Amino acid sequence: MITQKKLITSNVINNYLNVTLPNVITDDQYEIIKKEILEKTASMNIKGVILDVSATNFIDLSMLHLFKNIIDAIKVLGKKGIVIGMNSSSVSALVHLIDEDLNIPIATCFDEAVLIINQDYEN
Repeated sequence: MITQKKLITSNVINNYLNVTLPNVITDDQYEIIKKEILEKTASMNIKGVILDVSATNFIDLSMLHLFKNIIDAIKVLGKKGIVIGMNSSSVSALVHLIDEDLNIPIATCFDEAVLIINQDYEN
């Protein structure tokens, strides 16, 4: 029997699902990752999902679109999603490529992500 290695690690911290994405994400892995995140989100009583991309080696515009798709799907489940852990080289390389329609919530760390999610609930 072949067992598939888990692609993400996750834990719940103070009602927030913290998901660490792998260092490399292929197109095939993306669908598995998205499904796993959405299954966890739907089955838990949480306020939001924090996608930690600090271990992800390469983030380009197409990867940002993948993150956006996951966050949009999380919204359909009635939760908030946000990305943390983008390193400075990724941000500086991508800042001129991000169009306003992409609109991905990004925070610098877990605590800031929690504040942003809570602000969204208060507004």
